[in-house]
Amino acid sequence: RVRVLVETSPDTLAASPELAMALVAHQPARAAGVLYDPGNMVIEGNLEPGIAVALLGRHLAHVHVKNIRWARAGEGWHWRYAPLDRGRVRWPEVIERLRQARYAGWYSLDHLPGRATEAALRLQSARLTELLAVDGGGR
Repeated sequence: RVRVLVETSPDTLAASPELAMALVAHQPARAAGVLYDPGNMVIEGNLEPGIAVALLGRHLAHVHVKNIRWARAGEGWHWRYAPLDRGRVRWPEVIERLRQARYAGWYSLDHLPGRATEAALRLQSARLTELLAVDGGGR
């Protein structure tokens, strides 16, 4: 009754949905799946949500919700956490693609922008609830 999940995460063997699937596709979906994290994919492994969700198929097991923005710092670029509506991930599109694929799994807030306070958690939770209410689903 244990299911192994591989998260799409930068600087790992599973930075993109394609690479995550290379690790789990040989296993039945009930035994191994992918934790889809579009925010992480802004840093490395970006793939359009419709293609990512279709590629993951039955192996899509969980969704991390956060947003990332890029900012110039000195002579380089660095990423930072951003509010759900102010980063590179277009969450309404991601959730719509998940809805179209009949995803009925869990969504979890992964990181908060700025200081992790109760007020910040409330604000981002409310926004996620609004986004999920539009499509009528999600947990």
